[in-house]
Amino acid sequence: MTETGNLQVQVKATQPSLQLEILSSKPNSTSLSPQAQVLIQNALKALLPNQISLPQAFQILSQPSLLQLLPPSLQNQLQTILNQLLRPNANLKGETLKDSLQNSGLFLENNLKNKVPPTQDLKAKLLQLQEAANNAPLSESTSKLATLLGKAINKITIQQIQLLENPQTIYAEPPLHPDSKIKAIEIDVRKSPPESSLNFEVLLTLQLEEGEMITKLLLDKDETVSTFIWGENQYLETQIEENLSNLKQSFQDAGIKTSVITLAKAKPITTKNATKIALIDIHI
Repeated sequence: MTETGNLQVQVKATQPSLQLEILSSKPNSTSLSPQAQVLIQNALKALLPNQISLPQAFQILSQPSLLQLLPPSLQNQLQTILNQLLRPNANLKGETLKDSLQNSGLFLENNLKNKVPPTQDLKAKLLQLQEAANNAPLSESTSKLATLLGKAINKITIQQIQLLENPQTIYAEPPLHPDSKIKAIEIDVRKSPPESSLNFEVLLTLQLEEGEMITKLLLDKDETVSTFIWGENQYLETQIEENLSNLKQSFQDAGIKTSVITLAKAKPITTKNATKIALIDIHI
């Protein structure tokens, strides 16, 4: 998603498919106008108190005590969304992670503007389910569902607004299934300055049940990768050391040249003068 000035979108229909109409737009600009900044700040003031983190929302939405009380049609729609959520495992491929990010809801309006059907987009599906819940016979379960969906949609919208304000700075958190042992994934990709011997650096942060794990990848201009992995406790450090040889073999099998693959003793940080790259520019 890139900043495109004042882009106003109106929901025309949510059934049988999501239809949005772009009301107005103007050429790309490098910064938001003062009027747009005021509108954004007012929107954030309204959204921030009425949001919920996506992991928390999906944890509640997946509880049988809620699912079983919903009408069958809503159960099916909700289950479809839950089944779509990423379940990371040892065989997670870059293409799978890329698809999860692209369908995370962050790029819904951008895709609609470019006439890309949002068939798997998370925000589009949440909007459809919210509309169906609002139109269903009123009950405690449907009311709770609509409220939770609204807060989850607000969370995605807040992330979109933050991306609009800073197109080159993005907090990327692929939506994960509640059953996943990985509680959150954060990705930070930066372009190194021209004078550096590096081309890119990537910081991949995993929030695990056992603690936090951070992997720093440095890509040289000759496409050689150096890898430094940090775990916040002794258990994770041991797991990392025991699997370094497997990681090295995985790089080799993928045809990726490596320089260093090692356990990092200090928590990795990003280079201050490196430039963040928007997710829309990432090719995994």
